[in-house]
Amino acid sequence: MYTQKYVPFQPTLTLEGQSYFGLSIELTPPVAALADAIHAYIQVKVDTPTPYPMIPDATNVLFFSSKTSMVGGTRLSILEAQLLEPGEYFGVWFKPGMFRQFFNVDLADITQAVVDDDYLSNRHFSYLGERLYDKKGFQEKVALCDSLFLKSLLGQPLPLLSGALQLIYESFGSISVEKLADKVGISCRQLNRQFSLHTGVSTKAFSQLIKAQALLRNYYLGSESILAYGLDLGFYDQSHLSKSLKKHHVSSLSSQAQSFMSDFYKPR
Repeated sequence: MYTQKYVPFQPTLTLEGQSYFGLSIELTPPVAALADAIHAYIQVKVDTPTPYPMIPDATNVLFFSSKTSMVGGTRLSILEAQLLEPGEYFGVWFKPGMFRQFFNVDLADITQAVVDDDYLSNRHFSYLGERLYDKKGFQEKVALCDSLFLKSLLGQPLPLLSGALQLIYESFGSISVEKLADKVGISCRQLNRQFSLHTGVSTKAFSQLIKAQALLRNYYLGSESILAYGLDLGFYDQSHLSKSLKKHHVSSLSSQAQSFMSDFYKPR
């Protein structure tokens, strides 16, 4: 069985993020049969309205409140969701490129977008939001989702895509598109088509997301400057690093979210 080693990093879910935004988090992996496709189920509880910023991590999310159900396409810049009402918000966090293991959609259609879950048109998931909020607790919601996603699992990921993803993860996004295509045995054009369909972005853009993720995670966990980690990951200099991170558009956030998130992006 193919196993992905990539673990997405979200500053908002760190202990600092939970404390800053007043979040109570429950997070658990799916059953083993779904582990190659779903990263985790997550429930976020808030007592007061709060922003919930999410940095680009190449994943896709189904998320639910008691009133709405939405699908998040692959992000190239930060998304600041607004948790406007006190209560519990539930999400299904898919691994990169794995959303189409359950839904026959073209992810390029919703890149950088958040759309209503009617976009999915899957009978197994009709009124899923309502059914979730009929459940008494997080684990009951998880059990319902495990059951539904097992019924809808379309099979193993495409071998070429799986191999390409793994090579990108192993290189922390530093492998060239040309070398990657050569290693998996298809043309760059064919590879880009696969990435566009399954992730919503080009092979190069996907690799850049993984590289930025590695940079921000290492910076958060380590004690070196962000430039030191950037040089290790193939950024040429501070200018190159800053230009890459600027694409996340931290400056577009509300003042509250920007105050927290900028600490992860500014040099020290």
